[in-house]
Amino acid sequence: MPLGNASARTVSVVRSPEGLFKAAAATALTGMIFAFLYLGRGVLTPLAVAVILAFILSPIVLKLRPFIGRGAAVGATVAIALAIVLAIADIFAMQVGQLAGELPRYRGSIETKIKTIRETVLDHSVLGRLTQTVETMGQDKAAPAGAGGASDKAAPATAAKPGDEKAPMHVVIDGGGVLSAGSLREMAGHILEPVTFIGISLIFLIFVLLQREDLRDRFIRLVGARDMQATISAMDDAASRLSRYFLIQTGLNAAFGVIVAIGLWLVGVPAAPLWGLMAMVLRFVPYIGSFIAAAMPIALAAAIDPGWSIVVKTALIFVIGEPIMGHVIEPLVYGKSTGLSPIAVIVAAAFWTSLWGPVGLILSTPLTLCLVVLGRYVEGLSFLEVLFGDAPPLTPAESLYQRLLAGDSVEAAELAEDAVEESSLDAFYGETAVAALGLAEHDRERGALRDEGQQTVLKSLRSVIEELADEGEGENNQANAPAEWRDARAILCLGARTPLDDGAAAVAADLLRRRGYGVTLEPHEVLRSDGVFRIDPEGVKLVLISALDRAGSQTHLRYTVRKLRRRLPGVKIAVGAWLAEPAAVSMAESLGADFTARRMTRDLPDIIARASSVNESGEARQEAGAA
Repeated sequence: MPLGNASARTVSVVRSPEGLFKAAAATALTGMIFAFLYLGRGVLTPLAVAVILAFILSPIVLKLRPFIGRGAAVGATVAIALAIVLAIADIFAMQVGQLAGELPRYRGSIETKIKTIRETVLDHSVLGRLTQTVETMGQDKAAPAGAGGASDKAAPATAAKPGDEKAPMHVVIDGGGVLSAGSLREMAGHILEPVTFIGISLIFLIFVLLQREDLRDRFIRLVGARDMQATISAMDDAASRLSRYFLIQTGLNAAFGVIVAIGLWLVGVPAAPLWGLMAMVLRFVPYIGSFIAAAMPIALAAAIDPGWSIVVKTALIFVIGEPIMGHVIEPLVYGKSTGLSPIAVIVAAAFWTSLWGPVGLILSTPLTLCLVVLGRYVEGLSFLEVLFGDAPPLTPAESLYQRLLAGDSVEAAELAEDAVEESSLDAFYGETAVAALGLAEHDRERGALRDEGQQTVLKSLRSVIEELADEGEGENNQANAPAEWRDARAILCLGARTPLDDGAAAVAADLLRRRGYGVTLEPHEVLRSDGVFRIDPEGVKLVLISALDRAGSQTHLRYTVRKLRRRLPGVKIAVGAWLAEPAAVSMAESLGADFTARRMTRDLPDIIARASSVNESGEARQEAGAA
């Protein structure tokens, strides 16, 4: 699609030394950020956990602070949260120990289930047959050759004789259960690592809660000191929204975990509280967290149950519970989506997991949501909302223009049909379609949209209008049009001077047709040279000229109106300046037109009503003069 010299300018910028330097600097900065996040994960992960917990606990601190003071409120809130975490950890450890003690009881069931699966699946599969073939070939190859089938018999064992070389002895050193220094260090490392992580996160959490306002002010100083009032309001709003989201999400996940634990206990799955806790924690992982949490209890149910009833019931708990929680309860509680696009959630989960491991996976959604909120309120970070937010990246008019420009009339028609279903046909024509043509007109004015591109937009728009022929039939009553305005040539619609003006004329013509008016549509070329004299004046009551030129182009319009006056004397002429400012539209007398319009769906009915009353009064005067 020709877009003027835009592509050439882009190539020249990229190849210039300045453009190469900016690209290299951006790449280096991105690499440094990734390296900082990865190498500093030992400090950044507990800090991120502390910040997320601070969002969750801040409302509680703010409620307690007027009664007991800031320090006591922070201490009491952190103590309560720590007690809850320790209680959950104790339950988790107890359940793991209980499950480890019960597993030997299910050894027979596990072996039977594995044997059943092997017989029904593996032995009858291509892999099973291939494995048996390889094993048979290996046995044949390893058998010793001998006469008379001696190769099929094992050689008898011979006793060792005195003087023979002694066979090597297998020696096992038993340490008597005493742990070595290496084992102690390894065990200490496994214990100290989570303890250190929790301790650092706890310290960060206390300081973030104590210094909440100070940290907020410092951040505002960095990103928005020029407009202090707007930045403070935005940050307060963002903090309250995030706190509410995290608090509600934590409560809903806890409720989901309780439901899962109760359901598994009723079904008969061992260690039901353990799987409920795992479901609560893993549900912070978007989309796939609940299904990851379902894997272990389903596998355990398959191991302990000789049949498949417990397995099916366990799977149904997650298959039914997760959609109800995610698509019914959460929308009712939140009132809207989390603000993240689905693809952004998946990409964020993969990104943070690769940097910070399991902690990054759990924190991926909260961290990405924080970035989106920052992008919504901080101008320099607005690209984050575009990349990760769930808001449409393009406005309806931009989306329609993109499809028209690409010549994709099918997608453009689908977008139009969706817009009509959501609002109305008049709203789509008067707002979205005209705005899309305005974007095309802007590209034409700056030389980025040539004639071929304008013709593509016009052709695609006409296809959309044809596809919408059956849409909105009940919105307008054809009986609203007076009888004399239903003639096929009652209204003549013309474009001013470009194919884009013809597109606007086509939209106006379809709107008028749907109201029962007779409309004839002519291209803008008839206004060139002597083409205007080929217009048949028979039956024409109103001429509507559609113009998209923002500058008004009054000289050209004045000349066009003058030519139409000579060819169609006595016919009322209206100019639709659909993109002009209100002041420019009001200068009807300077154009020589009878009427001017700016809003298509609002002004056209009024113009026709006025033109009809003028014609009737004129005919009445003529009849009186004849008498």
